[in-house]
Amino acid sequence: MTWSDASLIAPILWVTLGGVAVLMTDAFWRRAGTGHLTAVSVVFLTIAAIYAARSDASGSAFAGALAADSFSAFFNLTFIVVALITLALGSSYFADEEQPLVEFFPLVMFATVGMMVMAAATDMITIFLGLETMSISLYVLAALQRRSILSMEAGFKYLILGAFSSAFLLYGMALLYGSTGSTHLPTMATAIQGVGFDRDLLFWMGWGFLLVGLGFKIAMVPFHMWTPDVYDGSPAPVAGFMAAGVKAASFAAMLRVVWTGLPALGDMWIDMLVVFAVVTMTAGNLIALAQSNLKRMLAYSAIAHAGYLLVGIVATTPSMTDPAARGILFYLMVYALMNLGAFALITLVSSREGEKVDLAGFAGLARRHPVISACVTVFMLSLAGIPPTAGFWGKVYVFEAAVRDGHTVLAVIALLNSAVAMFYYLRVVVLMYMREPEDEAYTGLDPQVGAAMVVLAVALLWIGLFPGPMAELARQGVSALAGSF
Repeated sequence: MTWSDASLIAPILWVTLGGVAVLMTDAFWRRAGTGHLTAVSVVFLTIAAIYAARSDASGSAFAGALAADSFSAFFNLTFIVVALITLALGSSYFADEEQPLVEFFPLVMFATVGMMVMAAATDMITIFLGLETMSISLYVLAALQRRSILSMEAGFKYLILGAFSSAFLLYGMALLYGSTGSTHLPTMATAIQGVGFDRDLLFWMGWGFLLVGLGFKIAMVPFHMWTPDVYDGSPAPVAGFMAAGVKAASFAAMLRVVWTGLPALGDMWIDMLVVFAVVTMTAGNLIALAQSNLKRMLAYSAIAHAGYLLVGIVATTPSMTDPAARGILFYLMVYALMNLGAFALITLVSSREGEKVDLAGFAGLARRHPVISACVTVFMLSLAGIPPTAGFWGKVYVFEAAVRDGHTVLAVIALLNSAVAMFYYLRVVVLMYMREPEDEAYTGLDPQVGAAMVVLAVALLWIGLFPGPMAELARQGVSALAGSF
């Protein structure tokens, strides 16, 4: 590694050093609570965020395996924000444990490193390394509560199905290497444009296996079966971290592959992605309607949102339009914020006795905690795509791009699905404001989690009222891949 390589990947290095520093702090400075570990994590994440925001260096590191550009910088900032909020929620959530779960902090840091590597990777082997760094940390995080059967079950299911999907991904990469002669995405694109692989069975099998592996991570139907059980069993902050960070990282990797490695194949596989988008958003929304468990409802909601994001990917092919690409990045950032807020509600009302996830249990919450209920209302309205929240603009950008690209029917199906989704999102709001409380729960709420919810709600409203700066940041992010458009 040269000094140039290190400077280009400075944000990744700082987060990595932060994970090691947390481990060393816990080893040599044992004290009651985990406040000192939270402080160390926040310091290193903040430094990484400063480097990601201010760095004007661009180029490739490690012989083209990683790229330092505005695309990776956009996602680096997204992952760091997600990690900071997750640490704030987790430090409160795990405070009631009989033994402090100090491993939560370094695992979040190392999972964030994996996400950042996935967003910056321009080589399929590097994508796989980032994916496994993220996934292995998350397997442990899902099973972090060793006294909880549900948590252990979530970790085990995620491990087995995750390993299965990783095998598909790796095998697909091997087949693509065999057919193109390279794992470097730009080199693969050149080979595809120069020769063509219309009838190359090896190539299409490789692309199919690659799509299965990435489809598992983004919770695309029919590779979504892990999502409800893992979200339901995982601790609430971890489930929120998965919903926000894992989806953003997986889509970042998919966008790199689609826009950089396979741009010439848009006409060939676009119909397949249209089918996946329709099935994913429809299945996610219809099954979410029947859920009475908030975690499982949000899990199926995450599946539906994967379908909406696939609409954006469809709209970028074969013409690779910049507005559609900008809409996807905008949507991913906003989606991360509103999901973190939704899972923060579960964190807020949890205790050592367990999580309160039954929807009926939130009845009358507005009478006891009007501010918290107002924040939850913002999260639900944003997830539903109702103005003036940020979620509205995310859907507008993606659906408008689909119409502009000629996929009007697909956009109409997406709009109809959004209308269906309003029912189960607004059901939470109705329960909070229009139903009598069933018990005397939620009497002592953690101010740290409450503050995080207020910040997230204000951010979603601010972006909803003034979407321009965030949209410009997203536009700058896709400008790094302008050669693919």
